[in-house]
Amino acid sequence: MRYKQLLSGYSHQKTRRLHEYSRHMMSTTRCTFLSFLLLWLFYPVVCFCSDTIDINIVDYGIYASDIHEKLSSHESPTGWVTIQRNVRLLSNADVVPATLGIKFGFRYEIKGELEGGRVVILRTFRYPGLTDRKSGKVFHETKLVQHGKVGHLSYVGYVFEQEWELVPGRWSFEISRDGNKLAERSFTVYKP
Repeated sequence: MRYKQLLSGYSHQKTRRLHEYSRHMMSTTRCTFLSFLLLWLFYPVVCFCSDTIDINIVDYGIYASDIHEKLSSHESPTGWVTIQRNVRLLSNADVVPATLGIKFGFRYEIKGELEGGRVVILRTFRYPGLTDRKSGKVFHETKLVQHGKVGHLSYVGYVFEQEWELVPGRWSFEISRDGNKLAERSFTVYKP
C-alpha cells in the first residue's frame, strides 16, 4: 500500500517502468536463490566423488584399437588428440619399436568411493623431443585435462602416425590430480 502512495506522484510511464524493474529484480533474486540452493544441495556429491581417488594400472604395452574420433588440440605435437575405442593389449612390453602404426601406453581404472562419479585428471605426455616438420616447434611435454569416470577402464598412450614422430628415447605417460602423481609408466622407444 505504501508503495502505491509513493508512486502517486509519478507519471504512468515511470510507474510502469518501476513495476517492470521490480518484477525483474524479484525474478533475478529468485533465480540467484535457486542457484545457490541447488549448489548447496549438490556440492557434497561433487566433492565426495572427487575427493579421494586412486589410479590402478591394469596393463601396459603395445595395443590395437579402433580410432573413434580425432579432436583438434594445439597442445599436441600432431595438432590433434585421437580418441581410441575397443582397446586390446597385444603385448605386455616397456620397450617399443619406432614403427608407424604402433600404439603404446597403459590402461587404467580410477578408484574412488562413488562408482560412476566424474573426476578431472591431468594427463602428461613426455617425449624425447618431437620436432614438427611444418612449424619447427619442438615438443618435450604435452598436458591435457580430461574428465574421468570412477570405476571405468580408460587408456592413455601414443600412436606413431607420421615419420617425424619416430624418435627413439624415453617416453612417459603420467596421470595426476591437484599436483599429485597418481600413475606413471615409461617406455623405451628404439629404431628397429
